[in-house]
Amino acid sequence: MIKGVQFWNDRDCYYTQTNNPTEEVLRKRSDRGWLVSCGPSAAVTCIAAMGFDVACRCPGAYQPQSEEVLMDYFNDPRNYGALKAARPDTPPDVWHGNEVPQFYPVAVKAVFDIPAAFEWGADLSKTAECLSGG
Repeated sequence: MIKGVQFWNDRDCYYTQTNNPTEEVLRKRSDRGWLVSCGPSAAVTCIAAMGFDVACRCPGAYQPQSEEVLMDYFNDPRNYGALKAARPDTPPDVWHGNEVPQFYPVAVKAVFDIPAAFEWGADLSKTAECLSGG
């Protein structure tokens, strides 16, 4: 976890890729090729640790997992246009969207209404500066 953000040491802000529906389907259907949602899990963990609400609510008792909803965004064909605009040379209908870093700002904004950014070459001090600034 990133020490210094509001809830950097709060275990309730930690999300895992080992217990969500996508991973469970992949695990059941394959002897390998699962545990692929590490990007959405890490993104949601960082967002929650910064103090943002990442809960996804349904009208009934079921509560979807935040990292699963972010993963769903990448795999929903309705979102391919927005993702392709973020990185035109990487078609989201071919690539696993969760593996393309430029897609994350689009997805995080759409799913959680939280502004996010991607920069090539960001270093630790630049990252810490961005986190400190909210």
